[in-house]
This record gives sequence, structure tokens and C-alpha cells, in this order.
Amino acid sequence: MTGARTSRLLVRLTPSVAWLVVVVALSVLPSIRVPGQLPAGADKVLHAAEFLVLSGLVSWALAGAGLNRLFLRLLVALPIMAALAGLTELAQRWVPGRSAEPSDLLADVVGILIAALVATVVVALRNRSPVP
Repeated sequence: MTGARTSRLLVRLTPSVAWLVVVVALSVLPSIRVPGQLPAGADKVLHAAEFLVLSGLVSWALAGAGLNRLFLRLLVALPIMAALAGLTELAQRWVPGRSAEPSDLLADVVGILIAALVATVVVALRNRSPVP
């Protein structure tokens, strides 16, 4: 990787790292209290949203670093995102008032897959030839 590509990757990874810090911080806070009662399943939507945003940011960073083939970006990003989801969920086993739940991990992975689907659609639309 050239110096310019490396610099571009580091600049583009900054939002991903910042969001990862938010996700990890939320994951290790003891018993997050929210005002009022969340509807059933709302926490799963929040889990999916956290990792959808993170996966989208990582895909954007990799594209800016010259990894233009969507397949390669997904090949790099998906396993990393899934591992991060697993690690954040596992870490909750040792946080007071929190628990590691397989359904939360599943929601994280759903968010990752939605990000991959959105990236695929965006790339397909961008590469589509104009209608005559």
C-alpha cells in the first residue's frame, strides 16, 4: 500500500474507530437505564443499528483506501465485524447488570448483513449503465 493510500485509509478509518469506541462504551456500561419502557425487541433494533453503522463506515473506509471491489471489502469487513460483535457481547458477561445473549449477537450480525446488502445495492446502482 502506498503512502497516500495508507494516509487515506487512516483518515477514513477515523469515524469507524470513533463509532467503535461508542459501541464498546455502550457495551461495557453497567445496566444502562433508559427513561420509560422500551417496546419489546427495541434493544435488538439498537444492536443491529450499532453494527450496521460500524460496518458501513468500515466499508466506506476500505473503498477510499482503494479496495474498490465490493466482494473484497465484504471479505475483509464481515469477519472482522462479526468478531467485534462477538467480543463486545462476550465482554458483557463480566459487566455488572449485563449479560451475554446470543440473540443480541444475532441482532449485531443482522445489522452487519444489512450493511453488506446496502453496500451491494449502492455499488450496483452506481455501476448501472444509464438508460438510453
